[in-house]
Amino acid sequence: MRKIGSKIGHNQKRIFVCAVLPKFLGVVLWILFSIVNCTDQKFYCMESVRRGGGLEGDAESLCLSYLALENSVKIDEERGRPSSATRFLADQNLVGCLYKTIEERKCENKSEYIPHFGY
Repeated sequence: MRKIGSKIGHNQKRIFVCAVLPKFLGVVLWILFSIVNCTDQKFYCMESVRRGGGLEGDAESLCLSYLALENSVKIDEERGRPSSATRFLADQNLVGCLYKTIEERKCENKSEYIPHFGY
């Protein structure tokens, strides 16, 4: 087996290593950056549903907020102090709960294996 580097001078070997090393590091850094930024489609969909719309949060938290506000409305009505602001917030949380539930169910069909790069 013949050595390839035997005919190349000492200075030429250094130039070759210095020219290839930055390209190699660039490729490695690009791969690492891609892996760090890579999410699956289901996770991306769930995050966009959580951040999107008029109300922030997931369906579960909005539904729990609706239940708490609705309970507060019932207590206020029993005491003879109906609160239209609390009723309005309860209704908004109900609509948000229903919307986010529908959107999250759409995300269930997305893949956990197909990547989604970036946001």
